[in-house]
Amino acid sequence: MSRPFAVIGLTVFLVLSVLYNASGKAAVGALIFFTAALVICLIAGPLRRGRVFPVAMASAAAACLLLVCVNEFYYYPQLQLSGVEHTASFTLVSEPEKEYGNYYYKAKTTLIDGEKVKVNVRLVFSSPPEAEPYDSISGTFKFYTLGSSSYSFLASHKAENRFLGAYLSGDSYSVSKAGKSLQPGKLFINIRQALKRNIMTLLPNDYGALCVALVTGDRSELSAKTSGNLNACGITHIVCVSGLHLSLWAAAILWVLKRLGAGRVLSAALTIQAVILLMATAGMTYSVVRAGIMMLIYLASVIVSRRKDSLNSLGIALLLVSVWNPYSPGSLSLRLSALSTLGIILYSEYFNPYVTAFFKSRKKLDILQKPAKLLFVTVAATGFCLPVSAGLYGSFNLSVFPSNILVVFAAEICMICAAAGCIIALISTSVLNIPALIAGLCAKYIVLITDKIASLKLLNIHLTQSDAYTILAGAFALAFLFVLMAYTGKKVMPGAAFAVAAMLIVTVIFYSASGYGATKIRAVNTGNGTAVVLSKKNETLLIGCSGDLFSGSYNIRKSVEESGGFLTALILPESSKTADDYSYEITAIYEPGTVYFPGNDIYPDAYGKAEVKPLPKTVETSCFSIESADSGKAFTVKNEDINLMIVNGLNSDYSLPAYSCDMLICRMDYPEGISLDSLQLAVFEADELRGYTLANELSSQGVESVYPGDKTGVLVTAKKGGIRHEFY
Repeated sequence: MSRPFAVIGLTVFLVLSVLYNASGKAAVGALIFFTAALVICLIAGPLRRGRVFPVAMASAAAACLLLVCVNEFYYYPQLQLSGVEHTASFTLVSEPEKEYGNYYYKAKTTLIDGEKVKVNVRLVFSSPPEAEPYDSISGTFKFYTLGSSSYSFLASHKAENRFLGAYLSGDSYSVSKAGKSLQPGKLFINIRQALKRNIMTLLPNDYGALCVALVTGDRSELSAKTSGNLNACGITHIVCVSGLHLSLWAAAILWVLKRLGAGRVLSAALTIQAVILLMATAGMTYSVVRAGIMMLIYLASVIVSRRKDSLNSLGIALLLVSVWNPYSPGSLSLRLSALSTLGIILYSEYFNPYVTAFFKSRKKLDILQKPAKLLFVTVAATGFCLPVSAGLYGSFNLSVFPSNILVVFAAEICMICAAAGCIIALISTSVLNIPALIAGLCAKYIVLITDKIASLKLLNIHLTQSDAYTILAGAFALAFLFVLMAYTGKKVMPGAAFAVAAMLIVTVIFYSASGYGATKIRAVNTGNGTAVVLSKKNETLLIGCSGDLFSGSYNIRKSVEESGGFLTALILPESSKTADDYSYEITAIYEPGTVYFPGNDIYPDAYGKAEVKPLPKTVETSCFSIESADSGKAFTVKNEDINLMIVNGLNSDYSLPAYSCDMLICRMDYPEGISLDSLQLAVFEADELRGYTLANELSSQGVESVYPGDKTGVLVTAKKGGIRHEFY
């Protein structure tokens, strides 16, 4: 077996990724299954002699055993702290993150109820304490389980080995300063902050924030609009320090050292130290650690004059990260980083020689060689990430391909020049800082080009959860088929390339054709408020923009992103503090063409370039006909796919006309006057207890009804009167 570490590492990573959030019983069941499969592989002579399947099954069983042990002796014992107040002392290990009006710190406990206990915790404060990283905070705190509340997206912290959150019980707490003792963690935080300050001084606004993200991975200063554009274009990876960044830095450092006359071994040895420093400065995130380990293996192979094997290096990196923290494969950034790297490695090893040979035999097309190779690399990396990204976001935007081609080179130049400009600024501020000027121009280009591409509203493929699972199952079936073919000695690469390309093309055509003409309705969970995102073809409307859920704004943004990342119009049925705050933010990010505002108190300047109009009785768009009833307390939405009523108010005694509809979205009580004869689905924007009660009431009358609960919302797909729904 020529690549044992690739088989072991990728198998362990895949198994832990699938079982990351599974129950303890599921992990035990998987352990039994893979152990039985290992026994079968050892008994069957051909499988045993091939060694690949026995090694893979043994790796999978070992991964399951590791997860079972960690669950029983580490994870579940920590959850017993949840739901109880404890007197605790914490050491802060990060700068604060401000979200939804709160301040969040990564922290480690030192004492809980007087006993020494080390647990990673996410601390929450309504106002920032007068404390710096590695200071200690003591007081009485209420612990809770991350991800168990309605803010389910916090479950991602489990991948960071952080299962608990804590907030102050009462107002009193004490802060103990860390002193001047040498603490490496604080040193690297200070380095990141110094780089951030210097870059933002040289290049203010979004241009400097983009340079900071490229150099350090810190995206906190990026505006919501620029961040949304990067996401809509599918190129957020350029502002996440990963293999692209580390390889560029390593190549630049090696080039400088060789120019200075350092030998091959000395250059590689010094670059190893520089890579470790870069990993620490970037915060040692999982994607950085994965890329760093692969780079260190490559540099070590240079020192010992051994041929590098990227696939084995990837396997070693994933194995080390997975053993270090068995929950790390649940990290989205690590999953996407690993899959995209795998796609690039397989492309480079098996298909790039064919591309090179093609252009070598056609000299007239040589000018197209680099753009073509960049496009193929993008397709390879994106294709391998497609099942994960489609399953998570429910959509896939084809603008990722032109965006990568137009942006990646500029991002590379911007990153190198921003760092060089920082160094020059530290030496002297009186000289013309040409690298900083170049970095600023590149950053401006990236911001402008992503804004233009995002505004083009390119084809966005919408996928339901079942669609994503179908694609994932197909990908696994193809992979298994290719493994079997390779195991029998057949040449599988041409067939594999054709099958993967065919699968991607069929997926694009089928889901584009089927989803393009359907009406998508997203009833967003915002707490005590209303937000409904309607989309059809290239048109997206947002009706309502309010709520008291602290993640309500996040849920609205996520729903708009999944609808295509742009807004045609924003319709506000009410004016309130949360509605105003939410709508200002949404308008700044997505720049709707028109904002319909209730009443006469209109503030056009608050909505930027949008045309602000009083809310009329009827709003006609190319895909929807919307009528307001009872002064905006209810809306009817009609087209060839759906006859929908949205009730915005809290009570059922509105003066609504007798109305028949296919679907109802109701904020609280079921309104009187709505006929049940044609009603196919009711969605209640209520809390779990109230939603459960209302759902039971309608179910007894034969009407299907749902409520978001702890989900982001309910997605309804309607086409020619047919309705299906799912949570997202």
